[in-house]
Amino acid sequence: MRTAAIQSTASVATPQSSLPECNWEDINEPGAYVEVSTGHLYRFPPEALVQGGSPVIGKSSRQVLKFVRLSDDPNAIISKLRTLAADNDIQPNF
Repeated sequence: MRTAAIQSTASVATPQSSLPECNWEDINEPGAYVEVSTGHLYRFPPEALVQGGSPVIGKSSRQVLKFVRLSDDPNAIISKLRTLAADNDIQPNF
């Protein structure tokens, strides 16, 4: 009987939603992004993403890095960004 109660409770739990991931090359909208594997925060202002302009930010790696956009505001408050990262199972390192 006790096992049935535990199974019933477990099936009620809802999965936590997660933010979509993207690669470095796919970042084309301003905002605050976190690198999933390291927890490092990157801020992309609109002027950093102007087509045809010189890139303000460059990153080279042998690994395929995954990023999550935490906010469309590149100047969002750090404490809010940390909370958003943690809520999406990403350990913030900023």
